[in-house]
Amino acid sequence: MFCIVQARCGSRRLNRKIFKKIKNEMIIERVINQLKKSKKITNIIVATSKYKQDDDIEKFCLLQKIIIYRGSLNNVASRFLEISKIYNLKKFIRVSCDSPFLDHKLIDCGIDLSKKSNFDLITNVFPRTFPKGLSFEIIKKSIMEKCLHKFSHHDKEHVTSFFYKNYNQFKIYNFFASQNFSKINLCVDTDYDLKYLRSNYSKIINQNFS
Repeated sequence: MFCIVQARCGSRRLNRKIFKKIKNEMIIERVINQLKKSKKITNIIVATSKYKQDDDIEKFCLLQKIIIYRGSLNNVASRFLEISKIYNLKKFIRVSCDSPFLDHKLIDCGIDLSKKSNFDLITNVFPRTFPKGLSFEIIKKSIMEKCLHKFSHHDKEHVTSFFYKNYNQFKIYNFFASQNFSKINLCVDTDYDLKYLRSNYSKIINQNFS
């Protein structure tokens, strides 16, 4: 299954955060390397914008021989739909590039379920019981095609919020953790997050949240 990684350089709280390093590895590198551990993800595509400040993401992907797609800056959802059309995908995985501790085993469980079911959306954030930064979604292309024109500006930026707001109209499956880890943050949004993850690196990688 194709995995689409949502990435950008611009951030109001921590600019160019995906190029910050944790243990001598850039966050974007860590995300890609975590996904490469999966034997069920067939292709990884980085989806960014055509905005000039995201040129460095394209340069990184070209050097690393990773597929890159550049689309709308603000209509992030359209990037995912356009990629799914180009590669004729029926479903795709969505993850964020600010999640350096993504768990490929958890995503693989989602892929297995997706293959033997007909859910519109498979997720682990509805409700969230896993730490922020372990989030993933498997989305059926047909629901994106059907609903994109109904998306508000907020929905276009956040991609799946429309489906959660209208959950009774869709077949949604949610993965639950063995206990509620939702207050734990493994995502990089601020400089504080980055410092926390750097200082607690060994403790984090020894945890088994899945």
